[in-house]
Amino acid sequence: GRLGEVRLIDAASGDLLGVPLVTSEVVLDVAVHPDGNLVAAASADGKIHLLDLSLAKAVHVIHSHSDWVRSVAWSSDGKQLASASRDKTAKVFAGEAWRPVATYSGHGDDVVDVCFVPAATSDSAKEKSGEAQLYSSDAAGRVHRWSISNDKKLGQHKTNAGAVRLLPTSDGVWVVSETAVVLLNTEDEPQRSLQGIGGLSAAVDNSTQRLAVGGSQGEVRIWDLTTDESPRQIEPL
Repeated sequence: GRLGEVRLIDAASGDLLGVPLVTSEVVLDVAVHPDGNLVAAASADGKIHLLDLSLAKAVHVIHSHSDWVRSVAWSSDGKQLASASRDKTAKVFAGEAWRPVATYSGHGDDVVDVCFVPAATSDSAKEKSGEAQLYSSDAAGRVHRWSISNDKKLGQHKTNAGAVRLLPTSDGVWVVSETAVVLLNTEDEPQRSLQGIGGLSAAVDNSTQRLAVGGSQGEVRIWDLTTDESPRQIEPL
């Protein structure tokens, strides 16, 4: 948040367990590695800080972006780390030194979010692993699907809003904007759309098929994906 810290909180009790990172700039995003111990933190200082939770400290810093790092995301096997930056690029890092293996510059605008394309929804699961492709979104509302192997755009989806957030699930990738929430199919077209809802962030519970969307006015709506109904709304404080 605004203090430039990453804090570890016990979810059951709310107790502060530690502060593994303090930076000179705000922290804009965090992503937990599939093994549950390594955390990537995106900072406005242009760096990606890798934190070891067992040691409660940063163990590596990636210096590759020249402006704010807005978002970070791990591949499902944890071997690759993706990032989105205000320097108008999205990048992929891999190897023990976490060096860049791909740089996508196709947006020409502030890149605000990034995620790996789920393997189950890739164009050809037998020929292409989902980890070979990424989605990234920019401040103008464009969502690009691109290849890690050649940094080339493979598809695009355009929203009618500004910056959008990306939420990968087993069924596809949810695109969350202030005017709509849609689930993209393999042709980058909406295969589902939740009407009358928009937001700034989202989370999905696959076990109960519920989607929570946080809006700009402080409200949180919880959707039942089996019926496309919104059974609950948490009112803003």
